Amino acid sequence: MNKLFKDDRAYRPDEVAEILGINIKTVYRRINDVRNPFPCVRLKKHGPLRIPGNKMNKFLEENKVNPLEE
Repeated sequence: MNKLFKDDRAYRPDEVAEILGINIKTVYRRINDVRNPFPCVRLKKHGPLRIPGNKMNKFLEENKVNPLEE
């Protein structure tokens, strides 16, 4: 699979939304999803959210779906 995100950087939620072609509200819903959330970290206690590229690539690989099997 081609990697959408660079492994050596962290992305803002709006950047993830743009790369995936989804609404930023969807990114925040997935971050807060109880069963299978997007991986994210805060660099400081009340700092902004960041989504590590390497973890996002892993998440997408582990959760990819074959539409022909659905």
